[in-house]
Amino acid sequence: MTIRRDEDAEIRRFLAAIGAIEGVHVQRVHVIKARLPSGAWLTSTTPGTPDTFICLNGKPLFLEWKTVRGKDEESQKVWHAAYRAAGGVVWVCRDAAKAVRDLADLATGETRTALLAAAERLTQALTVTEP
Repeated sequence: MTIRRDEDAEIRRFLAAIGAIEGVHVQRVHVIKARLPSGAWLTSTTPGTPDTFICLNGKPLFLEWKTVRGKDEESQKVWHAAYRAAGGVVWVCRDAAKAVRDLADLATGETRTALLAAAERLTQALTVTEP
């Protein structure tokens, strides 16, 4: 059986899985454009900014979410390259359980244990038993 998930659904699964884990701060980053009364446009962040920001035991990192066939836009490639050049961590994710396991690889102690448990719950939630 094939399970199809869109990008936003996968981000929501990820946020729900790790949002309450001690040592992890996670935030969805929305790019919002609004027209000011003057007629000028205001953008909440720069084009290419990844979808989620995480502070894992004090270490900042960003995750860009894509569908299975999704590709980075040029602005995302530029943003990612600039952040990596400055010593930052950013990667592309397609699966919430794998992203949580990857975060666990960067964590230690109770935070790592909690992340691994969350990844297992996400994996089990997608397991389909056929009769």
